[in-house]
Amino acid sequence: MLSRPADLWRSAAVRAAVEPAIREVDLAALASRTGVDLRSVSDLVAAGFGVRGDLIALRGNDLRRTMARALELTAEPRYAIHPLRKDVVLVGSGVGSSGILSAASRRAPRPGARAAGPLPAVAERLRTELPRGPFQLLYLVPLQLDRTTPAAVLLSGLRSGGVTVNPRGAELLIDIVLEGDFPPTAETNFRAMLESVALSPLGSLFDLTSALPTARIRSAEGRITVQIALAAQAVADGVRALFVAELQELLGGIRRTR
Repeated sequence: MLSRPADLWRSAAVRAAVEPAIREVDLAALASRTGVDLRSVSDLVAAGFGVRGDLIALRGNDLRRTMARALELTAEPRYAIHPLRKDVVLVGSGVGSSGILSAASRRAPRPGARAAGPLPAVAERLRTELPRGPFQLLYLVPLQLDRTTPAAVLLSGLRSGGVTVNPRGAELLIDIVLEGDFPPTAETNFRAMLESVALSPLGSLFDLTSALPTARIRSAEGRITVQIALAAQAVADGVRALFVAELQELLGGIRRTR
């Protein structure tokens, strides 16, 4: 995942979409607990390494000091940090966090350097094919799916993919690129799947039927691209119905009053 949290929070559409679950009070609680105020984090990159753990790189004002202070005050820390600069910190969590942090710090750019080494070829390709945006999610390995549903069968040939989210007025513009082995009828199949999802209970929570006219699906050899615009208010309604309790717990367990 590659994101620009501060830019996202400044977007009215993004805030409208997530504020049923994430409000200023939640981000303040997270900052107090971890030393990370996402409202001022300019860049956040996260990568998962399966059972070994996760790695997050953060860039923001004086993160080295604020995170170190929060860690000192934590009785049972669930993460470890490795400062690279005053404003750049690596965070590792999970059973293999120390090894992940050590490997990542060796590959990090030296002070004064503009960039680290190149991304894996598949990641570079996906980032080139996707539009730029303040939130981007890349999936670089084949999905392990149980082929018991039409959607799982349709995605069984997927090797990698990516999603970019861009605020646009009162909407969130979603761009998706999927790479893999798809049949000649893939465009028709994906359109039918999208329409089926829109009519499902999950789709109704996010009012996907209203978004269907904005959908653009294109297929080429080994690639499917999808673009769809979701109303921020519809996303907010879906987030409220599905994720409020979970996100509140993740961000610090703030009890809401209305």
